[in-house]
Amino acid sequence: MLPLQADLENTFNQWMDWIANGRRLSKHTVRAYQTDLTDFFNFLSAHLGHAVALKDLSDLKLSNFHSWLAKKAAGEVSKRSRARAVSSVRHFYRLSLI
Repeated sequence: MLPLQADLENTFNQWMDWIANGRRLSKHTVRAYQTDLTDFFNFLSAHLGHAVALKDLSDLKLSNFHSWLAKKAAGEVSKRSRARAVSSVRHFYRLSLI
């Protein structure tokens, strides 16, 4: 279970439904996006010290994103995978109207 407040959990579930059914992305792409966002939310929950809400996303600073990417790089995640993860998060932000 993701460490999310109800508002963000609902938004995330709607987004997942939209990319899986509305955009008709491949199941592999949907799984990759889900993994990217799950990783991002898990990082934020640990970083912020509580379950993440929509407001938390709107209050993030660039340094929060840098910390997440640095953690991924330290875990030896490839540049290509990190770029996709950034794209996934950007896409979620854009379509969630945060």
